[in-house]
Amino acid sequence: MQIFPTLRQLIAHKADPDLAGDAVIQLPQTLLPDQSTTDWAPLLGPKARFLVQDQGAASRPGYRPWLTIGGLRRIAEGLEHDFGDSDLLAALALHLNPAPAPEPPTADHPPLQWPTLADDEARLRWYHACIHATQACITPASRAELDVLEDRLKCALPPFLRLYHQRLGTLDLPERLCSVQPDGQTPIAPLINAYPGIRDIVEPLAEPDRAAALARVDALIAFGDYLGNGNLFCFHRQTGAVWYFDHDTPPMLTPMFDTVTDYLDALMIKALAQTHGASDDATEQLLRERFDEHLVRQWMY
Repeated sequence: MQIFPTLRQLIAHKADPDLAGDAVIQLPQTLLPDQSTTDWAPLLGPKARFLVQDQGAASRPGYRPWLTIGGLRRIAEGLEHDFGDSDLLAALALHLNPAPAPEPPTADHPPLQWPTLADDEARLRWYHACIHATQACITPASRAELDVLEDRLKCALPPFLRLYHQRLGTLDLPERLCSVQPDGQTPIAPLINAYPGIRDIVEPLAEPDRAAALARVDALIAFGDYLGNGNLFCFHRQTGAVWYFDHDTPPMLTPMFDTVTDYLDALMIKALAQTHGASDDATEQLLRERFDEHLVRQWMY
């Protein structure tokens, strides 16, 4: 454990080899009593103290977790050597404040059809219109929250999943997405942590099947809670492909989508189908326009 009396001193030591990237910076609980604050000036004031502890260590009484050292390093990357207080506050705001929620669409509900989307911005606009039609809330995460998540996972999120959470962040869709925050209802987490009972499913397998199954499980990160029944959608750490974990019906793991974007697109179609009052058969027919028949049946049934 190390204590730094000012944020500047902590930034000056951010590259010290004895400060691990996943080490947690703790703040006095009274320094920022409103955890949703966007005013970071108290961090530069006389009451500030910065306590750095190893990941997993119990919080010191009167302190609460703030950032990881890795997160602070990313905030400080763009600062000049002789940065001023205003530069530091601007960097903190850029990384710690969630993006402003986009203006709600003024048009009627999007039509129940697959749109032509030129780029990620067009896709985000369509997503926003679909979410607005369901009256779900826009809850974007800050860059720092996403950085901390990636530090915790020890891998990057698929780029569009990160962009989705940074710009929209809606979790309550026809299937619930996992939260960026670790204390959320179902946080984004390695599959082995999200469903610890998976070990009991894998253990009875004979070798080499057991080793192969464990290796695959270790490569998967749960990011979608499906229907809250223990089954999960996961992305692969290296490829970004989406797999479906079914805890009670073989096969345990099924490859489903090439990318997280494909899965999110399909969720938006399902959201529109609900808004338009479409039947299950009509919804499935729409999904079959883009995805394989076997995939749709595996997903819907």
